[in-house]
Amino acid sequence: MLLAWILVGVLAPAPDSDPDARRDQAAAAFADGTAAFERGATDEALAAFERAHALLPHPKALSNIALCLAELGRHREAIVALESAIADGRLTADERTLAADHLARSQAALATLRVTADTAVRVDVDDDAHCTAPCSLVLDPGAHDVVAPGWATRLQLAPGSITAVHVPGTTTDASADAHPVTPPSDRPPRPPPRPARFGPLGWIGVGVAALGGAGTLGFGLRARSLHADYVASPEADERRRGITMRNLTNASIAVAATGGVLLVTELIRWGVARRRGRDHASTARR
Repeated sequence: MLLAWILVGVLAPAPDSDPDARRDQAAAAFADGTAAFERGATDEALAAFERAHALLPHPKALSNIALCLAELGRHREAIVALESAIADGRLTADERTLAADHLARSQAALATLRVTADTAVRVDVDDDAHCTAPCSLVLDPGAHDVVAPGWATRLQLAPGSITAVHVPGTTTDASADAHPVTPPSDRPPRPPPRPARFGPLGWIGVGVAALGGAGTLGFGLRARSLHADYVASPEADERRRGITMRNLTNASIAVAATGGVLLVTELIRWGVARRRGRDHASTARR
């Protein structure tokens, strides 16, 4: 990764007895930082840019310090350096735009830690940040040790993430003795089932079964009588009337069976409805 800019011959003279020497030393430190950064030695580059800035403070040196800090994951420090560089006023328009871009990237990389607790308690993070829970902390991404009295954990925060952590604590006696209460449901209570009644299907079944039964009995007796007459005096007319009565008897049996099916179906429905009514009444009494 290349530096956003390289400071060459633009460092302002410092109020020193030998300004040329300080400028030369600052330029040499800046050149060392540039070379270290380009070969990936970010820690070495950061130290060199900090030396250059200490010798001859300049917003361009601050901007390169911020680049190194961001590469090392120290975005909070990078934001402070970039804000100072932009506020200095000596950057060109292009340099301010580039610094603002790096500032936005570091701000987006910060992670948020939200801490809750059973009681108000101080929470320390890496001996660097602290707050009294419930609270939120803005931290650099990476691993962090979160410590509270009698409790500690280690968290890995991703860039731009929001992580919640709960610190367990001691509840009051009143809360410890309390029993959970089930909140009332927003749903309206289920209406009681309608009283079980013998429905029209059952009455139709009774009527059809009765009609079929009567037909079976009447046509059956007539068919037997005609059969006896035919046996005593075999005639074609007697035989035809006997066959007709037999067919009517069979049809009546089918009608009676249909009525029986309807009646049984209604009896089953009626029994289920009565059982539901008893169950609902039993539940309501509890």
